[in-house]
Amino acid sequence: MKEFLQKLKVMPITGYILFLFTGLVIFFFGAFLVILLRTKNPSKIIMPDLIGKNYIEVHNELVRLGFKVHIQNKRFLDKNDGSILSQSITPGKSTERGSKITLVVNIGVDRVTIPDLRGQSLSNARANLEKVLSGETYVSIPLGEITYIEAKEGQFPETVIDQIPKPGKETTTREKIYLLVTEPKGYKNPVDNFKSLQGKPVSFATEKLKRKNLSWKISDIVSTKSKSESGLVESIEKKDNRYNLKVFFFPVSQRIESGYESISYKIDAPNEYKVVEVAEDQKGKKEEEILPLAFYAKNEELKLVYYRNGNSKLTIYAKDGDKEKSYSFESDL
Repeated sequence: MKEFLQKLKVMPITGYILFLFTGLVIFFFGAFLVILLRTKNPSKIIMPDLIGKNYIEVHNELVRLGFKVHIQNKRFLDKNDGSILSQSITPGKSTERGSKITLVVNIGVDRVTIPDLRGQSLSNARANLEKVLSGETYVSIPLGEITYIEAKEGQFPETVIDQIPKPGKETTTREKIYLLVTEPKGYKNPVDNFKSLQGKPVSFATEKLKRKNLSWKISDIVSTKSKSESGLVESIEKKDNRYNLKVFFFPVSQRIESGYESISYKIDAPNEYKVVEVAEDQKGKKEEEILPLAFYAKNEELKLVYYRNGNSKLTIYAKDGDKEKSYSFESDL
C-alpha cells in the first residue's frame, strides 16, 4: 500500500487524467450495452380481439402499440362497412411490439334494412324507397324492374304483392329492389307477349306464367360474372306450348341469409316431376311448390333457379309422390 501511495505521489498529472478518462469510458460503454439489449428485446403485449370492430376506431391504438398494419379488403353485403373480418395474429396471443399484422376489412356503402312494401300502392312504394333510414340519415334504395301480374280477387290495381329482396334483409344501397305489382286498370298485355319478362326476377316471371295457367321450364342456367344479374331472366321463348326460360346465375362463395340458389338434376327415368321447397325463417316453416309437375325425358336435366329467404330445403318428387332428390341451403354466417 505504501508503495502504491508513493507511486501516486510521483505520478504526473497526465496519469490522473488518463485514469479518470478510462473510468468514464467503461461507465458509458456499460450504459450503452444496457440500452442496446433493451432495444433488441421489446416488451411483449397481448394481442387484442379486433374481429367485428370498426377499423377506424382501433387504428390509433394499433399505431400506439407499434403494429405495422397491412389491410386486405373483402366485400360482404351483410357486414358493416369498415368491419374487421379477420386478423393474422390470434387474439390473446403474446406478441412483440412492432409486429406485422394483416387485417381483412369489409368495404361497403350505406347499409339499410329493406322495408316491407307489400300491400302498398306502387306510388307509395316508390316514395318510401326514396327515404330509407341508414344509421341517422335517410338514403334512397334504387328500384329495379317492375313485373306486372294479373290481380286475384280482392287485390287492388297497382298494388305491390311481393318484392325481392324480402323485407328485413340487411343490405346496402347498391342492391336494387324488384317489385311484383298487380296490373293497373286498362292494362293490355297479350297472353303470348312475354318478351317483357326478360330482365325480370325468375320468381316473378314464373308466377306470372302460373297465373295464366301456362307451362314453363328453365331450359338453361347462364353463368354470369355480375352478381346484380343473378336470378334475372336472360331470355324466354315458346316451344311446343311451353315457355322455356334461360336464367342468369352468379355462384357465391359464402351464403348470407337470403339470395338466389340453383339446382341441376339429370333424370334417370322418364316421368313427371315437381319441386317442393320447405323454407324456414324467423316466422317459422313454410312449404310451397315452386316448380309444378312437368314431363322430363330420360337424361334430361331438371333445372331451377329460385330466391331463398332463410334456410331452405328442396325436394324433387315424381308424379307418384316418390322422393327423387333433396337439396339443403343454409346461411354460412
